[in-house]
Order: sequence, then C-alpha cells, then structure tokens
Amino acid sequence: MYLIHVRLAAPDGAVPPDDLRDLLLDRLRPGGPIDHVSISRDGTVPPTVGMFVTAPSLVESERIARAAAVRAIAAEPRLRPLTVAHCGAALVGAHFEQLLAGPSGGGRSLPRQDQDSSGS
Repeated sequence: MYLIHVRLAAPDGAVPPDDLRDLLLDRLRPGGPIDHVSISRDGTVPPTVGMFVTAPSLVESERIARAAAVRAIAAEPRLRPLTVAHCGAALVGAHFEQLLAGPSGGGRSLPRQDQDSSGS
C-alpha cells in the first residue's frame, strides 16, 4: 500500500466544498485499489488529498490516484473548478534520517565503487 498525495489547484477565489472527502469517496469503485482517503486541512487551499492505494508498484499507485482524482473532478459539478496540480508519493523523511544515522556509516547502503565487495 502506498500513500499518494494529490495536490489540487483551484482558480482564484475557488474553495473546495467542505464535503470534499465524501465527494471523492462516492466516486471510487467499491472494492477498488484505493482503500482510504484523507484530507489535509492544514490551511492550504485547496487542501492536499491523501489516497492509500494498493497496487504492485509506486508508479502504478500514482497512476491510479491521479486517474481517480481526475475522474471524480469530471463527474462532480462542485469539483469541476479544481484540477490536479501534482500527484505523487510523499517523502518519508524519518526513514531516510534513520538510514543516514545507521551502522552502514554516512547513509551508505552500498559499498563504494572502489571497494572490493567480494570479501577477499
């Protein structure tokens, strides 16, 4: 499962409806690859939509989330002023911070090219 952020764009003055999450959920296929939808209400207008997508790859998850958002916007008149500005997985900074601090030293998960990795 991948968390895909769908950042929406709106023309000046357009505010998404308060029931944005419900409108999106109503347009999803029951039993489909999107398991959950959340709306970030951090003060940004329009808000970012989080979609939890089950798919074999990140690329496929991003494609599914974008298609679902575009389909919902086209099908719901109150969403039509919105467009998809960006769709992609969020960077999980804590994971990469842990890699940098890990025992491999300096964030390296592979040996340097000039190091012999054969162990001999």
